[in-house]
Parts: sequence; structure tokens; C-alpha cells
Amino acid sequence: MHARGSRAHRPQRRPALPRSPTRSTAAHPAAHPPPPARAHTHPTSRSAAAAAAAGVWAWYLGALFVTWLGAAAVLDDAGFAWTYVHLIHGILSYYMLHYTKGSVYGEDQGDFNRLTVWEELDNQVYGTRTRKFLTLVPIVLFVAATHGTDFRKQPLGLNLGCVLLLLIAKLPAMHKVRIFGINAW
Repeated sequence: MHARGSRAHRPQRRPALPRSPTRSTAAHPAAHPPPPARAHTHPTSRSAAAAAAAGVWAWYLGALFVTWLGAAAVLDDAGFAWTYVHLIHGILSYYMLHYTKGSVYGEDQGDFNRLTVWEELDNQVYGTRTRKFLTLVPIVLFVAATHGTDFRKQPLGLNLGCVLLLLIAKLPAMHKVRIFGINAW
């Protein structure tokens, strides 16, 4: 015979719950209606939606790699070529994401004229896959630029300034903020 607290004794059965009309085991779609669709609080810009489209990320990384190949061929220093790729990427991505405003599509009818492309991304929601990817790329390029070559030859100040400018511009606290009125109109 087993002691009262041992595991070997039979557990007591719970009483069955009564069936209600809302609790059904049927697989009929009407038994479990789908959750209501989320209403977007902000419209989506077609030009910003293109950043999340299939294949754009691969094209983007491919363009960075081709730029590195070209810089490495001209400079004869593959490590130092990452510094040029990082700086060129920093200038172009800052201009295209954080300075350019509005949408190029006429269907948007000026709804996004006061927003930069970065602010238009993903319905102005931060923490999405697209924003994380576009934040990670400058960090990876900074690491490649600073660790790819001899520390005495590479301009750490330029690389650090470039990555800090891009990362600060991507912060949620900088959403719709125009420093010194630059790009306010």
C-alpha cells in the first residue's frame, strides 16, 4: 500500500464541463469566426512599401557586394575597400532614407510630403523586420570597415561618424524631428 502523498495513487477525475452553444468541437468555420482585421492608423506609401518587397533585400546586399568588388579592384586593398563602401553607403542611404521626403507615386496625392522615406516605412511602426534590417546593414558595414584593414590606415573618425549619424537618424525618438529646421519643409 502506498502513502497518501505518493505519485502511485490514482488521481481524481475532474468533472466534465457542460457544453455551451458557443463552445463547439465542430470544425465548421462559423463555429470559430476569424479575429477582426487590424485597422491601420496610417496609410502605406507605395515607395516605402517597396523596401519590404521580396527580392529588394537581396538586390540591396548584392549592390553593396558589387560596390565592394569595384572598390577592391581599384584600391588593391580589400579591407580598405570596406571603408569606401561604408562611407558611400552612408551618404546615399542618409540622402535616400532620411532626407528625401514624399512619394514618387501620384496616387499618394501628397499624403507623405512631410515624411521622410524612413518615417513612411511599415506604416510608421518601429521594430519591424524591414527597419531592423536597414539598421543592421550600417552596423555590419562599420564592423567590416574597421576590422578589415590595418588600424593605422583606416579613418576611424569618418567610419564612426557615419554609423552614428545613420543610427541616430533611425531612432524612434527622432521620428518627425528636424534638427535646426533642416529639411523641415
